[in-house]
Amino acid sequence: MKKLPFYIYIFLLGIAISQAIYYYPMMPDPMASHFGGSGSANGWMSKSGFYIFEFVMLLVTILSFIVIPWFFQKFKVRKSINLPNRDYWLAPERIDSFYEYFREWFGWFGVATLTLLIGVLQLTFKANLQPDPVLDNKIFLIIFIGYMLFVIIWLVSFIRKFNKVG
Repeated sequence: MKKLPFYIYIFLLGIAISQAIYYYPMMPDPMASHFGGSGSANGWMSKSGFYIFEFVMLLVTILSFIVIPWFFQKFKVRKSINLPNRDYWLAPERIDSFYEYFREWFGWFGVATLTLLIGVLQLTFKANLQPDPVLDNKIFLIIFIGYMLFVIIWLVSFIRKFNKVG
């Protein structure tokens, strides 16, 4: 991962951890953990179960967006990579530049995913502060649509880059 997305990602991890620590003493047990289309809570978890789940989600993002791209570059993994013009882009003379690009772009994907996670967790914590937990669906929709737009732009850019040869 290039430096800027990596530093932003680490900063966001700090926010996620601070967010969890800040809200922990205020959360009820059990916590509303799933919300229906109307925003009303329809699924519950123990407070400790919810926090374990949050911790696992943070670990999954670290593995997905930092460790796996680093591992692929370090060991020059080629077999598991599926992209347009694979043989061209993974040729020995281009593989290093491919991995630099790959790690940077996955870094930005990690930043967007962690931002989504922090936003949804914030909405969940705020909902759980209410006597009858209700998720703010308008804000959730804005966060989700923003993330989906990022994913579409990211995918189109990634495919366009690797559809070209030369």
